[in-house]
Amino acid sequence: MPEPKIVEPAAETEGAKPQGPPKAVRLGILAGAVVVGLGVGAMVVGPKFAPSATPAVSGSETADAHKAKAHKAKKKPKHNDPASAIKIDNVICNPAGAQGQHFLMATVVFEVGDQEAEKFLESNQYVVRDIVLSTLGSQTLEDLSRPTIREDLKKLLAQNVGQLVGDPEVLTVYIPQFVVQ
Repeated sequence: MPEPKIVEPAAETEGAKPQGPPKAVRLGILAGAVVVGLGVGAMVVGPKFAPSATPAVSGSETADAHKAKAHKAKKKPKHNDPASAIKIDNVICNPAGAQGQHFLMATVVFEVGDQEAEKFLESNQYVVRDIVLSTLGSQTLEDLSRPTIREDLKKLLAQNVGQLVGDPEVLTVYIPQFVVQ
């Protein structure tokens, strides 16, 4: 009677690669890591390396005095006149009621027709960014899906940021980047 053979599991060969997760899963993980890295870079690391702005209001000039000066010099920028622009880049916020499931990314440009107002806004960009974030973050997903939302936001941002300089009429607002996800 022949002796039964015991079959042992084949040992892994040296050239065989161990099986890992499918390629789609690996790509998904990589994409998620890139998105998280960009978010951390934009919200945590970037502001630490950005130049800090100091308020332009000195002890002799109060914010009310600056508003009064700006109110006297009502000068709306015209499209053919060279005007200065303040760019608030890569504003990222969650819309109201989105519970962290959606985000809005925008770039807002303020064209300023008054040199005093321009200097004030440039030296207080962190305040302008905060106003832009608050204004955009107060909008719901329903608001952001309206066809006229960009024009409505331009008016609202001009009004809210214009209060800093004392007159919304010196500002023209552009929103060259506007993404709701």
